[in-house]
Amino acid sequence: MDDYTEDYFKSHSNYKLSGGYESLRKDVIFRVRLVIKKFFKNLDRNAKVLCIGTAYGYDVEAFLQEGFKDVYGMDISKHAIKEAKKTYKNKAKFFVDDAEKPKVKEKFDLIYAFDVVEHIPNPLKALTN
Repeated sequence: MDDYTEDYFKSHSNYKLSGGYESLRKDVIFRVRLVIKKFFKNLDRNAKVLCIGTAYGYDVEAFLQEGFKDVYGMDISKHAIKEAKKTYKNKAKFFVDDAEKPKVKEKFDLIYAFDVVEHIPNPLKALTN
C-alpha cells in the first residue's frame, strides 16, 4: 500500500501549513547542497549517486547543481516518482523501490538519504540492505 500518495504531499500536516511539499523545494536544495559541499566536495563528479527517499527529486536536483552527472532518485511513493520524472525528465533517473527490501541490483558510489530515517519502520534493516 502506498501511504505517500498525492494527498500526503498536498495535505499532510507537516506540509499543509507551508503550502504543500512543493513549497519546500528551495529549502531542501539549499540544505542538501550544504551537505554536499561539506562532506562530498572531493567526490568525483562522475560518481554514481543514489538518493533514497527522493520524493519529488529535490535532493537529486541539488546533486545535479553541484556538478554530479550520474544521479538516481528512489522513493517508495509512485506519485512522488511520477512528479520527479515529470520535473527532471532525462536529467536523472528515478524509480520506485522500498529501502527496507530494495530490488535494485545496481552498484552506487554514494548512497544518500536526507530526511528519510523517520519515515522507515525499520531503519536498521534499510541501512544493512
